[in-house]
Amino acid sequence: MKKYVILATLAAVFLCGISPAEETKKTAFEFSAVTDFAWYQKTGYISGSTHYAPFTGWYDGIQAQTTLNASYKIPVAIPLLPKSNPLFEGNNVTFAGALEISPVSIMPKLSVSFTPAAFLSFSAGTMAGTGWEFLGSQGMAEYNASEKKYDNLTPFKSWYLCEWVSGTFMFDTAALWPGDWHHIVMVANYEVDYKNLTGTSSTVWDWQTTKNCADGWQYDQYYLLGYQMPSIISLAGVSAELYGHYNAADYGELADSFGGDFMTIEVCPLMQLTFSPHDSLFVIFNFKARRSFAEEHAEEDEEPLLTYTGREWYFQRIAFRWTHTF
Repeated sequence: MKKYVILATLAAVFLCGISPAEETKKTAFEFSAVTDFAWYQKTGYISGSTHYAPFTGWYDGIQAQTTLNASYKIPVAIPLLPKSNPLFEGNNVTFAGALEISPVSIMPKLSVSFTPAAFLSFSAGTMAGTGWEFLGSQGMAEYNASEKKYDNLTPFKSWYLCEWVSGTFMFDTAALWPGDWHHIVMVANYEVDYKNLTGTSSTVWDWQTTKNCADGWQYDQYYLLGYQMPSIISLAGVSAELYGHYNAADYGELADSFGGDFMTIEVCPLMQLTFSPHDSLFVIFNFKARRSFAEEHAEEDEEPLLTYTGREWYFQRIAFRWTHTF
């Protein structure tokens, strides 16, 4: 969900019509509440090489969570940078904390970011969460290979941990070509994560209903191209996210057969609705590429023991993100 953090940052900075220079004039403290909801569609699994999986049903689950955010921004003066150029305004250091709450998990987060120019930001953070089962949805579980299923772990005895660093390039063409209808927005983000789950002896685990995870160093690339408009539909665009493990060996003896260094790809048409300076809604349509396997199967729980053969594209979900700033 890091892509949504980027979207929320853009919404606060310039997608709602606030330039980076104007942003620095706001109060140093900022508070927001972000609510995510996603509706998953059902698709069948098809064995074999790369292909597109068919739509088979309107419902395959839902996802919901709320994140409470607080941040403190300190303006920073950087010598030698041109003071009158909007590309080099808005320099700051921001300290942020958040608490993410969902029906199956709770996770506090801490981060710090440095913005040396309006178009560039560097961040680092850490988070620690624990989870439980709720109405059949598993928040935290380990893979039981002998029974081909995930077994729940004990909340507050096992923890999901993630440390990350990232660099983000953001550019709005209106900075060079002023005008309400001149906002072509481009974003590129590269993030390095180290993720692990404590209190388990299994190589493969589940966190927040996302299965087939493993400990190790991982990457997450995010790209966005959009057009900002001075209307209730304030942004329309498309994003792409590419993520996976640097080292296939993170999956242990399953590394080769399962494709441990497989790169998952998501392509997402999206739009933002801005209702007021304090409220905005992102609507996102997720097309995703997951592993395809040589063997026929019906359940995701079988996959760690199957043989990876290609990429399976499918329509995954419709997601909504409501952001309210105080």
